[in-house]
Amino acid sequence: MEKNTLIELLKTIKHPNYAKSIVELGLLGNINITSNSIEIQLLEKNENISSDIKNKISEISNLDIIISYHSSEQQPSFVQQKKK
Repeated sequence: MEKNTLIELLKTIKHPNYAKSIVELGLLGNINITSNSIEIQLLEKNENISSDIKNKISEISNLDIIISYHSSEQQPSFVQQKKK
């Protein structure tokens, strides 16, 4: 599966408390796709979102789906603010 295809799929998953997708809300951290698995890091721990992601990906792929949650102490590089 291509990363762009996965992101387009994830755009269809809405946050349960908002009318926006998890992509629009910036809740995705790192995404790693290997020949055996899809690893997704979420910036918010939410079991409903995790379940929705697994269900949606399972509809089109047989790869293992691994979802981890980002610790607020170490932000991914795209979230970190620049130091002056």
